[in-house]
Amino acid sequence: MLRVLLIGGKGFIGSYLDSYLKEKKYLVDIVSIDKHGKSVTHNSHDESIELCKTQLEKYDAFIYLAWASNPSTAEKSPLCDIENSVITGLHWIERIGVLKTNPLVVFFSSGGAVYGDLSKGFASEDLCLNPSSSYGISKAY
Repeated sequence: MLRVLLIGGKGFIGSYLDSYLKEKKYLVDIVSIDKHGKSVTHNSHDESIELCKTQLEKYDAFIYLAWASNPSTAEKSPLCDIENSVITGLHWIERIGVLKTNPLVVFFSSGGAVYGDLSKGFASEDLCLNPSSSYGISKAY
């Protein structure tokens, strides 16, 4: 049975993905990121747990969905958005990158924000990045 750490699993997309993965019989633990970028981890029974490097090696996959802001809050405080979202994401990437287990890593980002104004109404993965807000910039980089 595959064990997944769902980072951002208490958010809108994460909560649905959590239910789906559990329905498919994955073992899912969740890390939620609060608005200050602090990580809180819950096991599949919603009990708080601590994760150290050796515990991270038990996961077969990491799915990163966490973001501590939205377009409105990011515009009000771009520096806060960078500190609490981008830096937090980089810390997780760094922690996962040194693992000897070579897990699957899936990093979700709300793509529309990184492409700017889309007159076509859709974006393909090969479209040039053209963020038009600090939120889009933080998602792109």
